[in-house]
Amino acid sequence: MVTMFALLLALGSPPCLPAELGKIDPPSAIQPRPETPAPAPAPAPAPRPAAPSGPAALAREERAQYRINFGILGQLGELNLNLTPGKPGGAVELLGQVKASLLGLGETEKRIVSEFDPASQGARRWTSLKLSGKSSITDFARQPTPGTVALVRRRPGRPDQPETLVRKAAVMDPLTFILRMRLAPPRTPQIYEVLDGHGLWLITIAPAVPVSGDLGRALRIEGKADPVFWDGSHDDDRPNRTFTVWLSDDELHTPLRLVMPLSVGEVRADLVTVTRSHPLPARTVATCPPPKSLFGLVTRAIGRKSPQ
Repeated sequence: MVTMFALLLALGSPPCLPAELGKIDPPSAIQPRPETPAPAPAPAPAPRPAAPSGPAALAREERAQYRINFGILGQLGELNLNLTPGKPGGAVELLGQVKASLLGLGETEKRIVSEFDPASQGARRWTSLKLSGKSSITDFARQPTPGTVALVRRRPGRPDQPETLVRKAAVMDPLTFILRMRLAPPRTPQIYEVLDGHGLWLITIAPAVPVSGDLGRALRIEGKADPVFWDGSHDDDRPNRTFTVWLSDDELHTPLRLVMPLSVGEVRADLVTVTRSHPLPARTVATCPPPKSLFGLVTRAIGRKSPQ
């Protein structure tokens, strides 16, 4: 699950000079005395910013960076997560980027951009990009109705591959799944369907448990991920996974740590830094245009789809 910090520098901006600069007035003794103008009315006090409405986690720009470690091998990579609120009632933009390599070899990078709908608490559309060596895979997804996902896979030098995933419940991308846990830490066991690339997972999470420790006051959530084909049958080619997530025990529910045991150790992602600010003005982001077939009629529904 996956973003990059953006650094914007404004250089070379022309200075703002008042028109009077450079003019030399004669001494006041030889100037005609102007009539005393009436005092200008006092400016109205600036309005106070309105208190943010909705969940606190969606009220501000957020940038979080995590360090990924793998057992005795130490740091494996880093994870960056960005959240940008939309206009009132509008979509929230989620961005993620993870970079990882084992002993400096075989670097893999994955990026996800997702559009989260606060009203339905689901993902409208998302795009994921996986880079490994010289190969790349881009998956475009659009969910016009909960449970129906139009997908297009793009690989360099190959025709676009359209597919349709049909499920009974809404499908989430990995970033939307994380945000859903933050907005409503579970009080009862919950099951979510999460699509990572073409790989579908049934993720079951237990009720959040308040704990104290090296992370301070936190909520610990235990979970398991079961790999399934698109028709819901179990996929034996992918292993089941268990994991534990710690969220801050406050109104923001910031992800603090993620631990996933493996057969030869565990992968751990720990929060390094998090910054928040007021929402930025709307901006245009240059992205790869989605394939036309994604917005047309994609009629071929897939049953036992093997993820890649």
